[in-house]
Amino acid sequence: MTTEQTSNAVPPLPEREQRTQSQQRQELRRKGPHRNRQRPRWARGLEALLLLFGVLALGWVGWGYLDAHLYQQRQERLLEEALAAPPPAEAEPIGIPADELAGSPRDVARLGEANVPPSLAAAAPASASADAPRMPPSSPRARAASARTLPASSSRSSLDALGRLSVARLGLSVMVAEGVDNHTLRRAAGHIPGTARIGSGGNAGIAGHRDGFFRPLKDVRPGDEIVITTPGAITRYRVEWAEVVPPDETSSLRPTRYPALTLVTCYPFHYVGNAPDRFVVRARLVESRASTAADADPVARRGR
Repeated sequence: MTTEQTSNAVPPLPEREQRTQSQQRQELRRKGPHRNRQRPRWARGLEALLLLFGVLALGWVGWGYLDAHLYQQRQERLLEEALAAPPPAEAEPIGIPADELAGSPRDVARLGEANVPPSLAAAAPASASADAPRMPPSSPRARAASARTLPASSSRSSLDALGRLSVARLGLSVMVAEGVDNHTLRRAAGHIPGTARIGSGGNAGIAGHRDGFFRPLKDVRPGDEIVITTPGAITRYRVEWAEVVPPDETSSLRPTRYPALTLVTCYPFHYVGNAPDRFVVRARLVESRASTAADADPVARRGR
């Protein structure tokens, strides 16, 4: 190798230093003047705290969805087992008595006189007019009805929900529990206290969250069929109307002259925050009959 080739292959030392300094300046320019500075301790602590808060919030929301799913699944299975179980020996066919189908004279006289507190102003309606029993507790039919509500098997005794509400066209199927407190409405739809029991001859009220189980109600329309399934009866209703009302308008929960079902949720459905109005769906009774083992779904009994 000649001297000239050696000098071309290895640049002089000053030139190499210049290239190194130039590369360092370019790197600093690319990283920015503050990239090498360490963040303050309080900023790192705040970042860790916010991260922990986000994880806890996601965990809480996830647990709520999981709890609701497990509750619905278990109550659905228990309902199907209760439907498949043989009825008590003293049980008689369950359905709405003829005098309740037409509305008793006492209910007609009380129509419009009920004093319904404006509890619809809450996130979901909490109460409505008192709906007194339609038969004296001492009557034979009352005693028979009471006996039919007693546990007939371990499945019925452990069934916490009142029944199942379903609207086939909307793909809506939800178990209904008693009450409209936050814990109940997070896991199920809630029967509004003070209204008629579901499947009876009065006006039964059921509430649910618009961003939960009752979200499909945004597409409801007159003529849709609503089915209420309880361990003792299958009750079918047909939707008559749906309307938006102010939160203090509770007349839709008063006793009616005919067996009715009233569904209540907040409105608008996609509103962020506390919704200002209420969405009410009214349905009229079409059919009520005693449930049989044929109404049970074997797939649901095995668990879905």
